[in-house]
Amino acid sequence: MGGQLLSCLAIVVIEGERIGNAWGPAGFPTIWATSWIFIPFGFVQPVHNLIHVLFSRLGRTVGQVDANAISVHAKRMVLLPVSLALGFIIPSVVVCLPSPEVLSYHSRQGLLGAWQFFAISTAVWQFILTRLISDNTINRLLGIGESPQRKAAKALRNTYNFVLVVTGLSHSLTLVVVLCHAFIQSYSPSTVDPLHSLLVFQPISPFSNEKLEAFERGILSLLQYDTYFAGASSLTWALYLYSSARPDTTFASLVGKATVFTVLFGPCGAALAVMKERDEVVFADSEKNDAPKKHN
Repeated sequence: MGGQLLSCLAIVVIEGERIGNAWGPAGFPTIWATSWIFIPFGFVQPVHNLIHVLFSRLGRTVGQVDANAISVHAKRMVLLPVSLALGFIIPSVVVCLPSPEVLSYHSRQGLLGAWQFFAISTAVWQFILTRLISDNTINRLLGIGESPQRKAAKALRNTYNFVLVVTGLSHSLTLVVVLCHAFIQSYSPSTVDPLHSLLVFQPISPFSNEKLEAFERGILSLLQYDTYFAGASSLTWALYLYSSARPDTTFASLVGKATVFTVLFGPCGAALAVMKERDEVVFADSEKNDAPKKHN
């Protein structure tokens, strides 16, 4: 789930950074992501996506999407992977360290409480890094002399790739463990049930009369529902935005794209991958349209 949560966080932050969303409902990513502490993100994310479609001009555009509107502040965007690593990824790894061998139970509880504010810590790191790193350093990274739009496109591409690699590795590791369990019967009896594929991917039915033997199983089921609701809504939203940028796209190609990306990255990662393709399409079309103007 950590990789899927990272992708959702990246989606919310990237949308909040877009010029076309400035001071709009989607322009406050830290507030949206922090609300996940109090309200399940499986509920908040669909609301975020719906509000984006209804009230953001980026959500209502059909046909020629304005590349300037989906553009971002290149410096902030190129530093976002570092902020995500410091504010979310590393703390997530730390709270997963075994107890009591590495972390005491008391320390783990304290770290888990602090970890929940990963959206705020990510924003704090963004604030610090954008002031510590000079503009000259950013220009060297993104290309001296490049246009602001090309710098923004490169910064977005780097951020997308970073998050997708982390999400893909997390998702692939889960799939490998499940497949190994299915084909290699070498696990001890104590690990057989927890690694069963149905327990990994299938939450408890809300209509089930099953009596839970472990509190952890119920928590896992709630987190699974969170991930599926957030992932399904985000993927549907991303496909809608992609089809708006490419009106000639067929339904079959959208389904195929969603299927392949979901297998590779999981549902939330798939939404991020579709958004990456949407951005690439918009920036490529913008460059094609600008080329004749430059020659003239």
